[in-house]
Amino acid sequence: MLEIKQVHPNSLGEELELAPGDAILQVNGRLIRDPLDFQFWFTDEEITLLVRQKATGQHIEYVLEKEYDEPLGVDFVEPTYEQCKNKCVFCFVHQQPAGMRPELYFEDDDYRLSFSHGNYITLTNMTPADFERIVEQRLSPIYISVHTTNPKLRRRMIAHRDADKILEHLQFFAENRIEMHTQIVLCPGINDGEHLEKTVEDLARFYPHVSSIAVVPVGLTKYRHERRLRKINPVTPEFAQQLITQGFAWQQRFRKEFGTGFIYLADEFFLKAGQPFPESDYYDDLSQIEDGVGMARLFIDDFAAVQHTLPSRIESPRQVTFVTAVMPATFIADVVQCFNRIENLSVQMVVVENEFWGEDVTVSGLLIARDILNAVKASPPGDLILLPANVVNHDGLFLDNISLEAFQQKARTEVQLGEKDMERMCQQVLGTYHSPWKSRYDGIQNAVAWRT
Repeated sequence: MLEIKQVHPNSLGEELELAPGDAILQVNGRLIRDPLDFQFWFTDEEITLLVRQKATGQHIEYVLEKEYDEPLGVDFVEPTYEQCKNKCVFCFVHQQPAGMRPELYFEDDDYRLSFSHGNYITLTNMTPADFERIVEQRLSPIYISVHTTNPKLRRRMIAHRDADKILEHLQFFAENRIEMHTQIVLCPGINDGEHLEKTVEDLARFYPHVSSIAVVPVGLTKYRHERRLRKINPVTPEFAQQLITQGFAWQQRFRKEFGTGFIYLADEFFLKAGQPFPESDYYDDLSQIEDGVGMARLFIDDFAAVQHTLPSRIESPRQVTFVTAVMPATFIADVVQCFNRIENLSVQMVVVENEFWGEDVTVSGLLIARDILNAVKASPPGDLILLPANVVNHDGLFLDNISLEAFQQKARTEVQLGEKDMERMCQQVLGTYHSPWKSRYDGIQNAVAWRT
């Protein structure tokens, strides 16, 4: 059963007089469990729709003809998603204090979100029917948290009895031609060294069905100690440099064998090692960008593409505060320098250290409003404070539950979220473009923050 939340004007749903609260029970005799079921079965041109009306409680059957890609024009109530049953040694959710937004404590491990949003799953919570459904409905690609292919080590890292079946599961998807993007959260002293080498070799055997590997550093907060969680060594500059050297060697090999880099290191490793980001061809199609792989290079290249359009002068004096976290500050500084060459424009970069989570957390997606406010209050507010778009959710709330409206009141100046489109972001700085708050965040959480 799939409950309708909203019916769009001038849509097929409106023509059928569907209403919020009505529930779709079947499409062409198939029981409908969730939006993916509906999306899969509603592609036929001849449709028999069984609907339970909220107003009358009656079951109404609609028979209709439509174009292959014609939508019904309704939004559905969000289904209940599968909660993670693992106890991963590195889980970021377990490293949080009390008092945050309730949804921050929800750990999803649902294959439907893997397909629809690119969320990583461990495959430990899936039933045989779930595996069969992925194949039947061609829910591809999916994103899989592998971490290690060593069965005993994976059971220890994920703390689930079925964690040791990873190679069996990968084989099943490969045989059924399901594309897989994989992730390794690298924990120094646990799944690195020979374990990492074996994991990469095992995953390469499944190419092209395993089409990429993202290697990302473990995220550690200052709350691990008080929660008595297992000690994990942080990534050091020396560790990052050794990994980068190994990563380039792997890529050189795989480009010869596969014609693609296959394995990609997160931006954080290059920043930690003090190394420049690779050129864009290192990242191929940026398939792992939501995992923090290639975000910096994309930002740098996008700015370079529009830099020549910047004016040499603006009419009226303007002061802008450009807020960033520690990790992106290295390449944001070059952008700020370019803006400051424009006459009458003064842009200052404010680098916010993460007092809340601890100094090892350096990404913008985990900045809280209080830390940002404390950082910007030391300087004149100017005409605009430009924030990273991923510091709030789709409701405009920071991690510490402060709204953008409340933040602006405390900041005493205009506040905007930086546009993803680089041309528009430049216009924000210049004062020629202003976008509504709620249009700037696409609802996909910062993958660097929530790794499972």
